[in-house]
Amino acid sequence: MNKEVVLSDGQPASVRVLGLFELDAVGPDIPGPYRYSILTYTGQVYEAEYQLPDIPPVKPTDERPETGTPEWQQLRDYETYLCALAYRDKRGQAVEEWLNNCAAYILAHCLDEGTRRRLVEPEDYQAVYAAATVPRLRMEDIESVLRSTFRAEFAGLEVLSALFNMEPGGGKVNAVALWESQLLNALGLVTPEQEAQYAHLPIVDRARKVAAFKLSDWLGALEADRVHREIKRAS
Repeated sequence: MNKEVVLSDGQPASVRVLGLFELDAVGPDIPGPYRYSILTYTGQVYEAEYQLPDIPPVKPTDERPETGTPEWQQLRDYETYLCALAYRDKRGQAVEEWLNNCAAYILAHCLDEGTRRRLVEPEDYQAVYAAATVPRLRMEDIESVLRSTFRAEFAGLEVLSALFNMEPGGGKVNAVALWESQLLNALGLVTPEQEAQYAHLPIVDRARKVAAFKLSDWLGALEADRVHREIKRAS
């Protein structure tokens, strides 16, 4: 599927629309949010996403405090902050490299040679990038249609919130990309052209299709988890 844009020379240009997940292979991998371990008073350790504070923690004067003391916790907080700063810089570099690679990929795979030579102004590149790319479906988009269209909830919670509150397993996955891929397969949209036509739908329509396709599975998984928890509590 191609889109037509008008470049700064006043003439139209044809731009190939990328597939939904075509840029996923461009690389590099972009790290997720920085996570750190928290030790509770009961001795349990769990991971949480770290939010950089508006006011940085104070660097402690004692670099070898006794374990468990307030000074020791202060040192841990400060070191965690430094690690998060370094991680943010590393992630920023990965994002910048990925964006540059995406731009190069679009120029190489979405335009013919003649059109590439006509790109002379920043607006030309912006028009081409906008035409070639399609918006990613987000969790928030699906949650919105679950509320507004399907009035869906489970035990007083939003369906996706309840789903992610289930007992975690060891696997990790981009859930939205998986659900949309499953929908495409179920609809038989397997060619790049078919995928591009689907991707041209408004985000709200894509979210509604994914929600309608997966809602029964989600509710079934939640009900099975509820029964499993009740059995565990009773045993």
